Amino acid sequence: ATVAAVATRRPKRWAELIALARRSAGTLLVPVSPQSGEVKNDEDLAAVAGADLLTETPQILEWLLRCGREATGKVTMGTYLYADGEANVRLTAASDFIVEALKSLGKDKVSFAYLSSCSTSTAIPAEAIQAQESNFNTAGRWATMFGERQNCKKLDDGTFFLSGFEVLQGPNYALAQMMRQWRAALLHMEGFTVSAPMAPICRTESVVHNATMAVLLEGIAHFPPQESYDAETGRMAMLAILISDLTEPCPKLASPLHVVTRKAFHSGIWRTPFVMASLGKTTWFLGKVAPKRAA
Repeated sequence: ATVAAVATRRPKRWAELIALARRSAGTLLVPVSPQSGEVKNDEDLAAVAGADLLTETPQILEWLLRCGREATGKVTMGTYLYADGEANVRLTAASDFIVEALKSLGKDKVSFAYLSSCSTSTAIPAEAIQAQESNFNTAGRWATMFGERQNCKKLDDGTFFLSGFEVLQGPNYALAQMMRQWRAALLHMEGFTVSAPMAPICRTESVVHNATMAVLLEGIAHFPPQESYDAETGRMAMLAILISDLTEPCPKLASPLHVVTRKAFHSGIWRTPFVMASLGKTTWFLGKVAPKRAA
């Protein structure tokens, strides 16, 4: 495959990406400023590689459009972003501007890929509600005494509404995540091929750099069926879903938002009978003194 990568200027990270590309059979296209001067080797390239989506959006858009037009086959834009605080919303808005422009390449040329968060509010199937009841009946005494039960209201189409956002995530996280899900739904409605499955809770760099979240992820497996995963496990699972989404015919869905939920890998959140926040302190304590990893 040929990958046009956009990431900020972090020479160490770029050196790792360039080395990975050298070991592979693929091609890595690297953004470099015209003012960077002569690049003689990979070390020089890593030192000047990168672009800032927040401050160089027009330049990145021009480069990606050129890459797309010059590609001999189909192209997929993968939007995999995170930043703390309000920068998360600004990053999402900048990437959305680029998505809107790349649509001009046409439905037969370009597709789009996202990883949706499983910690968002969404409609879940009746089977998940049945699983919540079953899991409540087998839950431990502490959880049944102190855990707040999920209250998923039934919708007109027979699904149930799960309020999945957590206060710990904050409003910027919630807005950024929903902006991406809405864009994925709109793209699907317009006839583009879209992969936007909910991804599991993983111990990624963007998550575990928050000390509280890092400990919580070590404790949630004490309350099955919730699980957190190593980043590599999640990466391989979501790659398989991505490939299937890009190679299958565009499905007809009852709701455009089902593009997010139809292949969800939700870490057990849909099927847990308890509101996560109600067991937050217990989860943190168990993660600290008795970490438990499912995978």
